[in-house]
Amino acid sequence: MDYITHIVTGATGYRIIRTQSLPWTNGWKEQALTICGSFFFLASVLPDFDNISRLWGMEAYIIHHRGMTHSILFMVIIASIFGFLFGRFLKWAPAPGIFFSVLIGTTFHLYMDLITSYGTQLFWPFTNARLRLDWVFIVDPIYTIGIIFVLLGSALFIKKPKFDFSFQLSYNEQSPSQLSQKVILLRKMFVVAFILWIIVYPLFCATAKALTSAWINNSEKLHSKWYLMPDLGTPFVWKLITLEDNTYKVASVNIVDRKITFSDQTFTPLDGNLAKKAFEKLSSFRTYQWFAVYPYQRFWGKDKIVEIGDLRFFSPLQIVQNRRPIPPFTVFIHLSNSGSPEMLTYGSP
Repeated sequence: MDYITHIVTGATGYRIIRTQSLPWTNGWKEQALTICGSFFFLASVLPDFDNISRLWGMEAYIIHHRGMTHSILFMVIIASIFGFLFGRFLKWAPAPGIFFSVLIGTTFHLYMDLITSYGTQLFWPFTNARLRLDWVFIVDPIYTIGIIFVLLGSALFIKKPKFDFSFQLSYNEQSPSQLSQKVILLRKMFVVAFILWIIVYPLFCATAKALTSAWINNSEKLHSKWYLMPDLGTPFVWKLITLEDNTYKVASVNIVDRKITFSDQTFTPLDGNLAKKAFEKLSSFRTYQWFAVYPYQRFWGKDKIVEIGDLRFFSPLQIVQNRRPIPPFTVFIHLSNSGSPEMLTYGSP
């Protein structure tokens, strides 16, 4: 998902944790909840630290983004390290609370990336295969706004204790047994709402995708190979990629209007001979070929430059094309007079 959604998720988790009654606080309730909430927020954004790989170029970014820091192994190790270190040296920050806060925060992050189309190396280092579910577009306003509603609701209806910088046992809120049933119920409701929205909304999108696929199958409008992917507007709008007569076509599928609208642009699948030559001569192309799922090619400048892109990142929606004329993660291969690949550049020829 996009950075804003991860940040909002972390802020919501922090806010909810600060209002709970946890069994491992050992009397340091106010300070423990603050520490646990802070670690949840940190864990919700920590995996995207791999964005620093951009400093070494786009190829390094493709290799490392959603790689090591987005794996199950990293998630368990980082939760254990934070739990052991801070639980050992901060008496008001119990190790179980920190461990589970970091573990759940990173789990949410990995899940929210897995449901998109980019791909996540969930089982690194055992395999560098990128797993993706293709349920939710990488920027989904509905998903983000739903999390914001939970955040605002918890802020409006549940009291957040004030932080005591003296770190004394001075938490003044009543014990859980003395709290009103209404407050206890509200606390539980916001926890459930937060978890359910994070997990169930993507499942709703997956169901919408399955129903849309069934409708396309039954409509008998398509007789070629095709695949359905999320796009801006999912779960109501999807992207359809078709392959027929060695030509890719991309369409926007509106499930509300039951309408399939094809883009005017067509794409030629990446030529096997060109890919073989580029693979042998350009190490950076080997990285791109590993990364791309639906590679296409288009010639520029009297066939001296080849644009190679991935249809995962092309949108048939005009509003997206106007904003990004060249899809993200597009490369350009410069050819010699004999047609041999000489150089590869990212983003522009």
